This record gives sequence, structure tokens and C-alpha cells, in this order.
Amino acid sequence: MHFRDFLARFPKSKLAGNAQYWLGESYYDLREYPASLEEFNKVVKRYPKSRKVPDAYYKRGLTYLRMKDPRRAALEYEKLIENYPKHRLFEKTQKNALISLPRRFRKTQVTFSISYILSGLELFRPLFFSPPPTLAG
Repeated sequence: MHFRDFLARFPKSKLAGNAQYWLGESYYDLREYPASLEEFNKVVKRYPKSRKVPDAYYKRGLTYLRMKDPRRAALEYEKLIENYPKHRLFEKTQKNALISLPRRFRKTQVTFSISYILSGLELFRPLFFSPPPTLAG
């Protein structure tokens, strides 16, 4: 039985999320990245309680990297880091999140998590995105 057949026959099964995930993995291995993203998205949306949701976030990140979209990859890694801090992929995800940053941010050894980077960005956001002060005449 193929994954699609299983999903068609048993869409409410406890294993449906796993089947959906492995369908995404199959497309990923075939380098059909848009199709793999679609299947990993279904894992997250249709089976939010599945044990494969964190893996789907991780693979979505890898898929975006393969598609040369590091910004979206970092967003996927951020979701895994924020929502599943005790997951077995946590450390690997932190490393991949840093790798997905532009080279100019990776010149020095970074030893803290992406969540610290993001909280720092929030702290300094007003400096970067506020209009400059005007000089009083």
C-alpha cells in the first residue's frame, strides 16, 4: 500500500500524519521540492497533533534552503525552536537556522540560539525602523 492509498483509506488513523510526512519525504528525495513542501504543509495543517509536525517544520526549512530561500527556511526553524524546544531536532535546527542567515552575519562563531537573535532584533527594532529624529531649529 502506498502513502496516498493509506491516506485515502484511513484519513483519521493515528498514523495518517506519519503517512503524510513520508509522502513529503518521498518528494523531497526525488528533489521535487514544491510538491514536498505541499505535503509537509498538510502534516502541519491536517494533523497538528501528529508526532511528525516538528519533523515537518524541520524538513520545510531544509526544503526552502534547497529552493534558495534562506529567509523562509529560518522562519520554519524558528517555529520548531519556539514550539518544540525539547524535540530531538532542536540543536540541529538551531545550527541550520544560523546557517540560513546571510554570510555577513556568520563571520564570527555564534554560540547562542536563534531565539536570542530574534529577541535582540525585537529590542533594537525601533532603532532600525523608526524615522530619524528631527533637529529642532
